[in-house]
Amino acid sequence: ATSPPKPPAATGRVPPAVPATATSAACTVEKREAAVEAVMAAQLGERLRAVGIVEAADRAGARRAPSDTRRPSGQLWRYLPPPESKGHAFRLYDSSGTKGATKQWYKLREAWKLMEATENALGVPYRTVIKLRLDLVPMPEWRLCAARDGLLANAPPMVHAMTDKVFWGRRDVMRVACHVYDAIPFYESPDVLPAGTGGLLASPPVPGRPACMSRAVAVLPLLTSILSLPPAAFHDWNLYQKITVMNVPDMHVGGEPHPARGSRELAHNAAWQVANLRAALVAGH
Repeated sequence: ATSPPKPPAATGRVPPAVPATATSAACTVEKREAAVEAVMAAQLGERLRAVGIVEAADRAGARRAPSDTRRPSGQLWRYLPPPESKGHAFRLYDSSGTKGATKQWYKLREAWKLMEATENALGVPYRTVIKLRLDLVPMPEWRLCAARDGLLANAPPMVHAMTDKVFWGRRDVMRVACHVYDAIPFYESPDVLPAGTGGLLASPPVPGRPACMSRAVAVLPLLTSILSLPPAAFHDWNLYQKITVMNVPDMHVGGEPHPARGSRELAHNAAWQVANLRAALVAGH
């Protein structure tokens, strides 16, 4: 009898989540998806309820037809077509349908549909919805606070957002946030849109939308958002929702905003925004 081999010494390095293929011939879309599926199943198990895979808009060769399949474990796997460039605003914003922001918001809307399918299967709706990215892990320990983050039923509607890395909120609020894709023509159009254009989530027709860059600033909500953020939001450009580049009324107080993105400049810009927003409120805007 021989002793079992000793495991390799720990090196502190995390092994790759998806095994690297030895040859380019093995690196097909289908085989990569199978490798990702195996890792997700091993890491998430029964907690993984549904997966959506969006076909690349610029993929060479034949595309797969949209379809739904159920794995033996009950997981729903859905193959989806790429986002379409539709309408005048979409052609201006993303003529090829491959822009990252377009794909991201499209995938988020489709993920919401998968979540709804899971809710229907379980017979219970989720109360809190969190949007994460597969290539990021919140570090250090991440804790949600129901009172702070507006998760209580009587809280005003709010989404706690840290750029596109993670944002979360009550289900009713996240329902709106997860349908930004449907609103892109409404907000991106440089033209005055006619009445009834851009209604969201089966909402009633809306009045004509003013042309881009000529719309009134929501002074009080924007000021409240800036004041509610922790100091870290103004020290790391990539951490929070880049709120220091939001347009505010220039009431000619607090000097001038700074174009740089260092922590000192971001803090200065935040103070400049707050000063001008407060001056706008005093002026009745």
